[in-house]
Amino acid sequence: MGVRDTIAKKLAGIKAYHSSPHDFDRFDLKKVGTGEGAQVYGHGLYFAENPAVSGQGGQYWNQFLNRFEGTPEGNAAKRLRDAGFDRDKAVADYEAYLLEHATRKRSPEAMASAQRLYEAQMAKKIPELELLRGGAPVGPRTYEVNINADPAQMLDWDKPLPAQSPNVWKALRENDLGDVVPEGRNASELVQSMQRAMGKERPSQIFGDLGIPGIKYLDEGSRNLSDKIAFLQHRIDTAATPVAESIYRGQIQKLQGRSPTSNYVVFDPSTIDILKKYGVVGAPAGALGMGALADQSQYEVQP
Repeated sequence: MGVRDTIAKKLAGIKAYHSSPHDFDRFDLKKVGTGEGAQVYGHGLYFAENPAVSGQGGQYWNQFLNRFEGTPEGNAAKRLRDAGFDRDKAVADYEAYLLEHATRKRSPEAMASAQRLYEAQMAKKIPELELLRGGAPVGPRTYEVNINADPAQMLDWDKPLPAQSPNVWKALRENDLGDVVPEGRNASELVQSMQRAMGKERPSQIFGDLGIPGIKYLDEGSRNLSDKIAFLQHRIDTAATPVAESIYRGQIQKLQGRSPTSNYVVFDPSTIDILKKYGVVGAPAGALGMGALADQSQYEVQP
């Protein structure tokens, strides 16, 4: 990331995503711990910079889809996903499927029982189709947000304490937190040590009081990129065919061209603006930008 991009990000905040099985209009710290997350990286509200992690159709969206298993809403959400989150296409595909099933040619002997079976199936599928046709949320909700904070002022989970940004390190040092863990240890060990001594919530409150708005950590697809590249280089060196070698080189180029992305733990919900809530159509103008779908090209699966 260049200097210009860094400055722009600082001024504009952080664009990030959050997936949930729940439908709401604002984030609330009182709800923390009531979902499926284990709060491993600190007590707070969790967001992903990469939509492939927590955007619509991302890893967490698919995880929460299990909460709707076997329901009309869950089945409708799966059809929406299979249609690339194009609601009109999902409706057209489903209507075509039901029409083909209804007009399939059957022998006279099988017609009566087949008709009864079809009517029973239709009774189950009509609610799914009506959900897709209507304006209600379908499946897990995805919230696109702006976090009004400078990522450089967040505690970096993966870095040693002296390697934090100057303001963060100064705040820790001046409040006797710089010596809680041995010098050179990562911020993760500071957080975990404080949690053991104070409980899950108190460290986040302390960091917030010191002007540290949250914690950031690399997402799974961005961790150990150099190790992944080294592994692929070894595969090139031992490749049995030119085709295999070419595939590995392409994978290396893809990794080298990727900008690392982070997940964020935010301590103060008032710093979070909901920009869009995906999965809702037909909302009144200006209602949180509801109804818009993110560019699906962003949803490339990360290894």
